[in-house]
Parts: sequence; structure tokens; C-alpha cells
Amino acid sequence: MGSGAAALCVAVAFVVAPATALAEGSHRSHATTESTQALTATVDTVTAPTQACTDARAKLAKAAADDRVADAAERAALKNGSLTKDAKKKLDVAERAAMKTLRDAARAACAGQGKTPPTAACLAAKQALKDALRAHKDSATLKGLKDKKKAACTK
Repeated sequence: MGSGAAALCVAVAFVVAPATALAEGSHRSHATTESTQALTATVDTVTAPTQACTDARAKLAKAAADDRVADAAERAALKNGSLTKDAKKKLDVAERAAMKTLRDAARAACAGQGKTPPTAACLAAKQALKDALRAHKDSATLKGLKDKKKAACTK
């Protein structure tokens, strides 16, 4: 075989190779209509959480808010010297244990349930923040909107 024929064979190989590679990917199986419909039905179904789940989430949110207030008071007490670092560590360990108990209770009460849908106030606060970001508002305005969103969307 001459060099011209060899070059022709190489050129043909490069032309045919992409076609066989593309054809290879076309043999994948496609999802059946039935399985697609089942997935869509599962995804679209939103169920409200049970009362026990809602109560457990509310207790957890209240404890988290109370913990933030207590942490601020503890930081102030550390600054003025009325609380030692060791006492603060002991308080933190107790607070973490209490929060873990509440989180575990919420997980158990809410097992297999969807998230609570956001409130209208939460959705409005999110939209206001998005609009302000698009409009390139100043940082003070953005901070205020972020705080409002956090307050409205805390569960």
C-alpha cells in the first residue's frame, strides 16, 4: 500500500470515527411515560406537615432565637467579667445538648414529610431583596432587606 493510500485510509478513519461515536450514544434507553408520570406526581405532590412536626419545628426555632439572645448576654457578661470562660464553655455545652435534643425530636416528628411552604411575608421579603440586588442598591438598604428576609423566613 502506498503512502497516498495510507493517507486516504487515515482521512476516512477520521471522517467515519465521529459518526460511529455519535451513533453509539443514541442507543440509550429512554424513560417510559409511566415512570415519568409517577416521578412528576411524586414531585408535584406537596403535603402539609403534621401538627407534631410543626410544633417540634416551632420549639426548635424558639430555642434557637432564645439561644441567640442568651449568647449575646453571655458575651456581654464575659466583657464585664461577671462570667468566666470556663462557665461560658459549660453553658455552651448545655445549650448544644438541649438544641441537639430538640433537633432530634424535630427530625423524628417530621420524618418523611416535606418542608413547610414559605409564608407570604417570606416570599415578599425574598422578592424585595432580589429586586434590590438587581437595582444595585446600597449596602445599608441590602442589610435591612436581608434582616427582614431572615425574620420573615425563620421557621
